[in-house]
Amino acid sequence: MPLDRPQFVSLVSRARGELNVTKRTQLLKDAQRLEYDNGGYIIWGFKNQVDAFTSKVTGFVPDRNLPLSSFQFRTISFV
Repeated sequence: MPLDRPQFVSLVSRARGELNVTKRTQLLKDAQRLEYDNGGYIIWGFKNQVDAFTSKVTGFVPDRNLPLSSFQFRTISFV
């Protein structure tokens, strides 16, 4: 989405002045839809985590919730 986004700015400006919660919510949803459809990928945050390993290390166990064996480093050792 280009820096000059009159439709997006208009929707957000109208939402700021709207007292009706339902109408304001819809205006913000419309603005958000424009961002989603026309914007780049929005990165909500970066977790502080280790997410790679080498063949010089062994003992990693797959985990569904966290990378690298849920950080159970007691099972991990150098080869």
